[in-house]
Amino acid sequence: MEKENKENTVKVIKVKLSTLVIVLVIFTITIMSLIFLAAEYSHLKNQRINELNNSGKQIELTNKQEVKRK
Repeated sequence: MEKENKENTVKVIKVKLSTLVIVLVIFTITIMSLIFLAAEYSHLKNQRINELNNSGKQIELTNKQEVKRK
């Protein structure tokens, strides 16, 4: 009887540990995904800002060229 209780206790502990490991893995993957998405968003945002800055510089250059022509 006592041996069966110990075996059942060991099984329960193994199940709890495996469940904890699975939860931690899912949590880690979720956090890594969020970090990746934040980095990607930041990169795209910076890229868009650079594109807007470059287009603004091109407009300024075009305006300066037109002034020089006149």
